[in-house]
Amino acid sequence: MDWFTPYDEACIDLDDLELGSASIALLPTDSTNGAKLAIALSKQGRLFLVNTDNLGKFNAGGDNQIKEEFMVGAYTCSATTTGADADGPNWNRLYGTASYWNGNVYMGASNMALTQYQFQNGLLNSTPVAMSPTTYGYRGANTVVSANGTQNAIVWVYKKTATGLGILHAYDATSVSTELWNSEMNATRDALGEGIGFSTPVAVNGRVVTTYDTRVGIFGLLH
Repeated sequence: MDWFTPYDEACIDLDDLELGSASIALLPTDSTNGAKLAIALSKQGRLFLVNTDNLGKFNAGGDNQIKEEFMVGAYTCSATTTGADADGPNWNRLYGTASYWNGNVYMGASNMALTQYQFQNGLLNSTPVAMSPTTYGYRGANTVVSANGTQNAIVWVYKKTATGLGILHAYDATSVSTELWNSEMNATRDALGEGIGFSTPVAVNGRVVTTYDTRVGIFGLLH
């Protein structure tokens, strides 16, 4: 029915930085001035905000036919980019799908902190309003938000460390600069084993479920 391709598709395809490294995030219309918008991400580290009623197709002169686009990461594709650069320890690829809550969007690019953006006048402010104290490694962060409507929201974030350990983090969704808990704070009780690179936590019925090694970990309030 419709489609969108970034203007620099040749460069990002050559260097394995293409669109589609994370799933699409469909947004509610309460923060978008009524527009039906979705977020798509790329391994280049770029965010695309598109209108689902008119995705924009292709414009060789730039991506100004879509609602918005900006870099979450620090590096962009160019004629001098090499494969080693694009998959190195400094590049900020986006693998985890963006999460939304109450006008905020959360995502964790590889080799970066978790970033929090806010909607203003129907578009995202490209300057983060908060960043986590934790830096996420080679595969970035996979997030999910639990909340009681517009209250008591927590951003749950899973990571696999450079040594292979899985860690589950919990941040205040009003500002991810505040970490509430992680599974290493009381490692004797809560620690996970070998992490899984693209695992995403699931929040349901007052529990958070996550995977590691060949196991499932289930976290909840202590009684």
